Amino acid sequence: MVLIPAGSVAPVIVFGIVGFLFNVAFYYSLKYRERKGKEPLIQTRLMHNKTSNLGLVTQNIQWLMLQGIFFGGSVFFQTLKGFNAINTGLTLTVTTLGILVTSAIAGRLAAIRQTRLNIRSGFVLSIIGIALLLAFGRVESPTWYFFPGFFVIGAGFGIMLTASVVLVQSQFPDKDQGEISGLSRSISNLGSSFGVSIVGSIIVLQIGSHAGEPFFLAFVFLMAMAIVGMIAAILIPKPSSNEQKVIEESAPKAKSK
Repeated sequence: MVLIPAGSVAPVIVFGIVGFLFNVAFYYSLKYRERKGKEPLIQTRLMHNKTSNLGLVTQNIQWLMLQGIFFGGSVFFQTLKGFNAINTGLTLTVTTLGILVTSAIAGRLAAIRQTRLNIRSGFVLSIIGIALLLAFGRVESPTWYFFPGFFVIGAGFGIMLTASVVLVQSQFPDKDQGEISGLSRSISNLGSSFGVSIVGSIIVLQIGSHAGEPFFLAFVFLMAMAIVGMIAAILIPKPSSNEQKVIEESAPKAKSK
């Protein structure tokens, strides 16, 4: 049965356009309420800060990558390696271990290094980790061949997840923390949705190809997204001395969240 005739427009493109137009309409509805003196769901001025916006981009990509890696890895191990759910979870726990190791020192790193440098370092580690998976992760490879890649990826996330949150929240005064925190969480959740849906689509569209090829392409996509995140991190402006002080004070609060 053919669900989408050859040459027709894929539904995901239509839905993507509709979603984009909906967001544009939502933004201008917020502007309209502000002009009328009414309380909007979120202040539009929060979306005009370059540093915060770039930080939100890195957050979105981080969660896209994290959920994409967990989803793609889970499907790979269960469909091609024949693992059950428990063995799959134990294998992916290596990523969580990497997150725990570096997140434990994330607050200390924020106090001695600029947050944007920590975000860059996290993306560098994640790119290296994905490269290790692409180089050594094969269907016929022993399970332990996957451990270095997953651990390095997790270490990268542990460094930059907290750093991005700190960077975004430090750009606004206390009275705006509720709104910017909600926006930050929404962007992260959106990234998680993108990660699962896009990686899942890549795998499904490649069904019938050589074993392992769909997962290779999925992880190539995730590496490409890591490079985009690195570019966004490079574009983050250097903070002033006062901004850096606020970031250092914000690190414990952000980590506790």
